[in-house]
Order: sequence, then structure tokens, then C-alpha cells
Amino acid sequence: FMDLDFLEDVQNAPKQENFIDIHSEPEVNVHYEQCPKCQNFSILDSTCESCHYEKPAHLLGEPLGHRSFYTMREKYLGSLSLFEKTNISILKDQGKYKSLINRTKLRYNDLLDYFYSDVSLDDSQRHIFLQELTDIIIFFIDAGIDEDEIWFPINDKSVQENDHTNSLFLLIKETIRESKLKSNESRFEFLMLDRRVSKLLILFLTTMLVFAFSFAFISIYNSQMI
Repeated sequence: FMDLDFLEDVQNAPKQENFIDIHSEPEVNVHYEQCPKCQNFSILDSTCESCHYEKPAHLLGEPLGHRSFYTMREKYLGSLSLFEKTNISILKDQGKYKSLINRTKLRYNDLLDYFYSDVSLDDSQRHIFLQELTDIIIFFIDAGIDEDEIWFPINDKSVQENDHTNSLFLLIKETIRESKLKSNESRFEFLMLDRRVSKLLILFLTTMLVFAFSFAFISIYNSQMI
């Protein structure tokens, strides 16, 4: 039988207001940005919760994202066969490679627009895009793009010189110089390797020719002895 006194004590016990719900979601610290329109710290996920202001998308997209040079290059390499990857120098006249060059030029121009604007100065991702610009210039030099074509978009910009644009100019100039130097060294190493391969090939053919003559002479000599 149930203890009626115990049941009455349970029913009359004071209800506990503060309890822990094991099924409740843990609190997450949310970082709000200041809205340039209403000045409230209420921007979350690019939208202001106070005045519904929408932050504009980044001119260059996400760093290393689908619009970046790195993604374009990876997609191009992914489209090649194993033979094409091991003989990539013969593909420079093909349509896919020319398409990569043209799309990279557009990306290069977008990066220059970004760096020649005041927006880039306070951008926390500026160093990532600066590295992308450097890698694009190296790619252009390796691809045989004329240096004047690299400088043309920069010379075409009628902007007032300042410390910011001067440092960018010097970076591009130094990157071109180093890339051309490395490209010439690689070309020289290739020519030296090509010469060594040619010498080995001549030596091999000469050896085979001597062996063939010797074999023919022995065969003739043996036939005469019989």
C-alpha cells in the first residue's frame, strides 16, 4: 500500500523555479558588427537587425574562394589527363590554357582595382589578396606574357601617387624581376639537361652502331670459314 503521508508531503512540497533543462541549447557568444547606417552594433551575418542594412559583398569574393586564381588553376589542372599534366608545356596553344590566361587577366584587373581603392587599406584579408596578386604575376611570367601587358592596367590608372600605391608598384616590379630571373635559370637548366640527354643519346646510338657492324663482320667471317 502507498504511504499516504509521503504522498501528501510530495504534493505539498514547494515547487522549484530554478532547474536545469538538459535538453536546452547552450548559450553561444555572438559577435555583432557595428552598422555604418544606424551605428548600432547589430550586424549579424551581413544584415543589420535594427535597420535591415545589407553589407555589400566583397569585390573579390572569399579569399581562396571560387573566384580566386587558385581555384581557376586547380579546375584547369583537374581537367587535364595524366599525359597532359606531365607534358604541360605543349598545351600553351590549346583553348583551355588560353581561357585560363584570359580569366586570370580579368582577376588581375579586379585585384588592381581593389588595391588602388581605399577599401583595401582597412581590410583584414588584404595580405591574402596581395599574395594572390604576386602569384598571378609569377604565373604570367612563366606563361610568357609580355611584361608590357602586365604593366598596362597599372599605367592606365590615373591615380595620384602616394605611399600605398608606390609600395604596390615596387612589389609588382620586384616580383617581375625575380620571376624573370628564375624563369631564365630554369630555361638554362632545361637546356643543359637537354644537352646531356642529347650526348647520352648520341653515345647510345654510336655504341649500337659499332655493335651492329661487329656482329655483321663476325657473321661474314664465320660464313667464309665454313
